[in-house]
Amino acid sequence: MPSQCEAHDGPVRARSEKYTHSSIEKDRLAPILKDDNMDLSTNIIRYFRIMNKDLNAISIFVAVAETGGFSKAAKRLGLTNSVISHHISKLEEKLEVTLFYRSTRKVSLSDQGRDFYSAVAEPLATIENALADLVANKISPTGTLNIAMPAFMPEPKIEKLLWQFAAQHAGINLDLSYSDHRQELIDNGFDLAFRLGSLESSSIKARKLADIKLKLVGAPNLFQISAPRELEKCRFVQLKQLSDTLHLSQRDKSTTVNINEGGIRVDNIYAAREAAIEGHGLTILPLGMCQSAIGANKLVDILPEWKLNTIPLYAVWHNTARRNSLIRKLLSFIESGMSNDTQPNSESEHH
Repeated sequence: MPSQCEAHDGPVRARSEKYTHSSIEKDRLAPILKDDNMDLSTNIIRYFRIMNKDLNAISIFVAVAETGGFSKAAKRLGLTNSVISHHISKLEEKLEVTLFYRSTRKVSLSDQGRDFYSAVAEPLATIENALADLVANKISPTGTLNIAMPAFMPEPKIEKLLWQFAAQHAGINLDLSYSDHRQELIDNGFDLAFRLGSLESSSIKARKLADIKLKLVGAPNLFQISAPRELEKCRFVQLKQLSDTLHLSQRDKSTTVNINEGGIRVDNIYAAREAAIEGHGLTILPLGMCQSAIGANKLVDILPEWKLNTIPLYAVWHNTARRNSLIRKLLSFIESGMSNDTQPNSESEHH
């Protein structure tokens, strides 16, 4: 997602000559790169040692760009504000550009800062992920994953796999936050989120985990409905997060129904279910949310011969997440546990 200082806005421009071909950098590296007495690997190691200090500064720059402030970046990296400020000033001095505009209220990227962020953020993440994976293969994984969850997880297997993962990896802490509202990854400090429905266009990684079946349900004997067109006259308990349009299909037929406005609107899926059980209208629920109520005859399946469109369930995380190795380990564990699913999972990057 775009940061507070709009690090992702606009096209990626050509990088400034000042930081791609710095005369200072040439002077520092020339003796190394031209030393014919060293093999390539030795040259690379020496080059990396010289660049290591720069990578630290660039990593701090990326953190400030993504969080929108020195204090937030310091909190993310476990450093003090003065250390953050020092490294940014030194980096600007070396590159001979202003990367951030500072005021007493906020920090925002300059044009050169946006260009620089576009150039370095993804390569830096690739380097950090590669190093983290190498370390992870040698030692037991440790750390905390902050995970945003929907108020109701419609695929019960996933929660069970989360508990199993925590039990098998004592060094990894899972901090789960449940909400009916979509929680932003960077702004709210989440490493990973499970989200229902279509994804907004943004620079995030996404992996589809399941397609969630939905049911149109209501209290027994409340409505006598024989065709989809009759739904337009029915009362509904509407969940605000869902569309006001129903798409139903039956074999080779399909139809669209607009939900009648009015009645009850809620933003909590449990409230929608309870209102439907009490007879206040029809509602749309994930199968896992209403199956037991249907079995107990508290709710009935309306037009069971017609199917509603499924809703995709995704795991999403930011391109430059600092916990990418733990995220991939968790998602691999979940996918392995759900390997009996008929539909293949896919990973993509949304822009």
